[in-house]
Amino acid sequence: MENKKYRLEFNEQQQAFHLDNGRNEENTYGWETIKENHSDFEDMIFISYVNRQGEKKHTTKQLRQSVIEIKNFIENLANYNLEITRKNGK
Repeated sequence: MENKKYRLEFNEQQQAFHLDNGRNEENTYGWETIKENHSDFEDMIFISYVNRQGEKKHTTKQLRQSVIEIKNFIENLANYNLEITRKNGK
């Protein structure tokens, strides 16, 4: 399985995420970088985390704080020898 790295961007006006593989110029056309150099799997975990409360408008400031929170959460899981994996290895 290929382990590509992406930049996760967010457009506050559109309330949409975008995974960029380096082809687009960073922080343009309303898109702001939230995370860099992450796999699509890590970004899906992050997006699931921030969407856990359902329909809610996100801000880039809140999302950047969530990056720290999810990083700490994953580190805490590792302290208990736990990790998040894809179901059925997919």
